[in-house]
Amino acid sequence: MSSAPPRVLVADDARVMRMLLRTWLERLGCVVIEAASGTEALAVVAREPLDAALLDIHMPGLTGLQVLESVRGDQRSRGLPIVIITTLGHASDVERGLKLGATAYLTKPLGYSELYRALLMVLPELARRNR
Repeated sequence: MSSAPPRVLVADDARVMRMLLRTWLERLGCVVIEAASGTEALAVVAREPLDAALLDIHMPGLTGLQVLESVRGDQRSRGLPIVIITTLGHASDVERGLKLGATAYLTKPLGYSELYRALLMVLPELARRNR
């Protein structure tokens, strides 16, 4: 296990949501990189070493699903765990996100415990770090 803290991208056009997720992730010992648009998120994925990404679906530029598709289509980033966090909670939306390769799919409003459970799936080292 690496001693370096997990690096997590938070991509959401809502500043308040980015701040909330940053607070929760930093509490868990993560380093947070923020993006306010899908285009910015894709640029971060291309240039930053990441351990996971949290993507909103509705963002300016590229949507979270377009970012997801692009990441899964790129050999360098296709294994990056991606958690979709969105207001779109219909079964068809969830199915589409998972079919495109999302590791997990969470709907807003979101609680800390829901996020933590999803993060344990994609970053199991968090359990060891937060005992």
